[in-house]
Amino acid sequence: MSSTLNLDELASEKRVVTLKGVSYEMKEMSVSDFIELTRISENLSDDMPPSEQMELMVRMIQMSFPEMPKEVLHGLNIRQLNKITEFAQATKFEDEEGN
Repeated sequence: MSSTLNLDELASEKRVVTLKGVSYEMKEMSVSDFIELTRISENLSDDMPPSEQMELMVRMIQMSFPEMPKEVLHGLNIRQLNKITEFAQATKFEDEEGN
């Protein structure tokens, strides 16, 4: 008896962030993306300068939303930056749990 696992059938949920009327679709995370995002997360610490923390957060968001220009991210207020980070991380953790 044979069995087949068709990974192409695993459709990802489309996740979109809208900012100033422009929609940015979240990129589906690959294994490489997960490793890189985990490394970035591990480097975030309370003892690093806030400017470095923000730059790492922007880098993480850009990996999740590659079509969102850096200039747009730099124009966010802190609350917006935190929300988009939470949104992207929620998806990351859902992927880890297999949901």
